[in-house]
Amino acid sequence: MHEKKTFAEHLACVVRILSIPPVMITLLILAVFLLRDDVFRSAAEAWWAVFFLALFPSMAYPVSWAVPDLRKKGREGQRNLAFLFSAAGYLGGFLYGALHVRRPEQMLIFTVYLFSLVLLALCNRGLKRRASGHACSVTGTVILAGWQFGMVGAAVGLLCYCVIFWSSMRAKRHTPAEFLLGTAVCAAAALIGWLLVISGDCFGLL
Repeated sequence: MHEKKTFAEHLACVVRILSIPPVMITLLILAVFLLRDDVFRSAAEAWWAVFFLALFPSMAYPVSWAVPDLRKKGREGQRNLAFLFSAAGYLGGFLYGALHVRRPEQMLIFTVYLFSLVLLALCNRGLKRRASGHACSVTGTVILAGWQFGMVGAAVGLLCYCVIFWSSMRAKRHTPAEFLLGTAVCAAAALIGWLLVISGDCFGLL
């Protein structure tokens, strides 16, 4: 028999679902679009950011369910397909921003998420060290919120990070080491993004 879940365990599962990468990224882009006027020049630019970074990666799940051969591979096959869709979406967003937008504040968002995925793959698949992709995405949102909205954004983001950390531990989806390694991976990606986009402003040369 399965043990009945406690209220805290149910709450942890709800927090995990609400903090999946597409939701967090969409909320960040929506907040930036509504509260700042120097990042997205139009609603269309914000829409394309949501499409590449959130909607397109999410399509992996209905595709994995709709295609019988993919459905047979179970959860592991779903994870692999989600990684491929995320890689394609993040790269598409990066190229769209670099070739069409070229605004540092917007390019920073595309760059941080793209390099987060690259470093996450290097860590998990290359070095065989399991880093939490959930933590990586959450950390990216927290860091970008701090950059976009200053101390207020950083404080709200840090609070969300702590709640999501608790939910992951309570739901036993990650160990503290895996969650913190995912955090470190994204912090490294954020540093790369800052060096390329803000400090170097290399996209202004395209």
